[in-house]
Amino acid sequence: MPSRSLYTPASVWFLLPVVVLVPMAAFGTLVLRHFYVLGAFWSDSGAIAAVMWHSDPLLRLPLVNGAASFFQYHIAPFFLLLSLLSRLIPFSEVWFFAIVSGVAFMLPGLAVYWLLVGNLRMTRGFTPLAAAGISLLFAFNGMALAVSRNPHFEMLIVGTGMMFLVGLLQKRYVIATIFFMLCLTIREDAGLHLVTLLGVFSFVGKFSGISLNKLKPVLIYGGVALLYSLLAIAVQKLYFPGYDALRNVYIGSPASPPHGWPLVPKLLIYYVIKRGFIFLPAYLALAWAYRARNIMLAAGYLAVVPWAILSLFAVSPWAATLSGYYCFPFIFALFWVLLGPRLAASYGSTQPPLKYPVVIFSLLLLTSYIELGQQYNPGHIALPQSFYQLPSAQLRHVTAQALQDFVQDKAQLGSVKIDSGVAALDPRDYTGAQLVEMQPSLPADTIIYFANGYQLALVLAAAQKEQLDNYYLVPGTSLRVVSRRQLTGIAGLAPAPG
Repeated sequence: MPSRSLYTPASVWFLLPVVVLVPMAAFGTLVLRHFYVLGAFWSDSGAIAAVMWHSDPLLRLPLVNGAASFFQYHIAPFFLLLSLLSRLIPFSEVWFFAIVSGVAFMLPGLAVYWLLVGNLRMTRGFTPLAAAGISLLFAFNGMALAVSRNPHFEMLIVGTGMMFLVGLLQKRYVIATIFFMLCLTIREDAGLHLVTLLGVFSFVGKFSGISLNKLKPVLIYGGVALLYSLLAIAVQKLYFPGYDALRNVYIGSPASPPHGWPLVPKLLIYYVIKRGFIFLPAYLALAWAYRARNIMLAAGYLAVVPWAILSLFAVSPWAATLSGYYCFPFIFALFWVLLGPRLAASYGSTQPPLKYPVVIFSLLLLTSYIELGQQYNPGHIALPQSFYQLPSAQLRHVTAQALQDFVQDKAQLGSVKIDSGVAALDPRDYTGAQLVEMQPSLPADTIIYFANGYQLALVLAAAQKEQLDNYYLVPGTSLRVVSRRQLTGIAGLAPAPG
């Protein structure tokens, strides 16, 4: 784990499973609750789980998501590797996605632990325990918690990217290159995030006494990252046209500031008031950089300025408010506060060493827990309960069996509509037209939904419009059904109050 020249006490290795398994178990449990108890508030998570598991070479989306190639949305060759892996291990689709998500949230903490014990010499006495504690704190930092409110896959970019950066710092170029390649292949813009970080580092490093010759490995990685992302975007435009994330999420069509210039100051104030878990660490990092006369401390936050500006004018309210996974680049920036100065020193920076870097980094990390109650949470994911309240095997089995029975008994259900939670768990047996949010809405005899799901209001409004007045539940689960038909006995349904 540490650099080759160090003797590694057993305590460092003894604590490693804690650093790995605790976040894996916690975030994996959260994903399972998201699917089986709360009901996925968008069908996105079901679509992502589907293309990661037993997928074809084009990563075709399931029927409910349109059956097009996932490459229309994101160029993600990494998912092909995951799909191959899923065929080798005996996990169901949802369980596999939960494990991948657990790994994604674990990797940033592992990278911090590797840095602390390998470069900051936290290997003696109680310091490995402190290193493990800081690493776990980073795995559960406020921005990671915000990302977890919408289970997706962007944390894979963060985790693999951070492992690449630590490998680069330690000049372990084989390990660095492996994680670098994995990071690039997760999403077409991953290389842009890396090249921005490396570019700002190189620019600042040049004025910190680092020669261009010593920066050669950094410049090579940055150049490859830029070329890969440009190539991936070009391939997507040429061979997988359709969804345009830049237009749909950010610049709109036609391109124009979506909310007008007068609202920009209000959004900036919103960032200060309700996004403290993102920006308070940034303000303090800038203050530390000024106090220490070391701009390298703030280089990570300088690198996310383009992302912040792009988000400021985004047409998507999720992106504009940096909700959910849209804040993930700021996790890189916070990590850079600890890594950046040491990376600069390893390449010959003349900047003086910082005093108490681990202590101050830990204080910045703690400020990421400010205003967690302001995080957007439409999926009703309660924390910390969702980290340890694992859905029982009985609940998961009965839920899965009921969904199969609904498909087998579809003739008795009549015309069926579903909410996003059902779509995420059973994405292959329904079409997009059957989603309850689709407008204009098709007539429905039966609606299958989650009891306290994100789309409950839509379900109840649709039931009232269609005059559906027979309510049922699947005992022991969160599944509910409303129908104009008498369904008692089908799929284990029992009457429920309306």
